[in-house]
Formats: sequence, C-alpha cells, structure tokens
Amino acid sequence: MMSEEEQMRLALQMSMEDAEAAQPEPAAAEPAEDAKMETAQDDPTQDEAFLAEVLSQIPVDQNDDAIKEALALSMADQEKEGDGDAEKK
Repeated sequence: MMSEEEQMRLALQMSMEDAEAAQPEPAAAEPAEDAKMETAQDDPTQDEAFLAEVLSQIPVDQNDDAIKEALALSMADQEKEGDGDAEKK
C-alpha cells in the first residue's frame, strides 16, 4: 500500500504529464494571407463582405437629418481624399 505522500507524488506526476500532453504543438509560420483569412473567420466583424451584407439589410430613413448630415460628411471626406491623391501624383 502506498503512503499518502507517495500518492500525492504520483498524482502530481500524472497531472504534470497531462498538462504537457495538452499543450499544442507550435504551428509553422503561415503566410500573411492565411493569417488574414483566419482572422476573418474568427471575427466576422473583420470580414468586409460580411459587414457589407449585414449593413445592406438595415433599413435606413434617407430623409432623416442625421443620415443626410452623415452622408454629406462622408462625401466631403471622399472628395478631399480624391483631391489629395490627385495632388500627390
């Protein structure tokens, strides 16, 4: 029969072996494109196609003053970006 101390040592040894076996193997380096795909799969908010689909399904009252203001600001920003690109060339 094993003493209590021997049982504790055995239990500790077994738990350490289980912990070592549970650790995943380090993965080989993946190309950046694969990493981007995994991120998009892990977090759907990073997938542009998914976001476009979700946002296109949201009803929007285009007569709302807040919406009109946001669209006007967005258009002004796009025009500024377009002018800045033309100046850089």
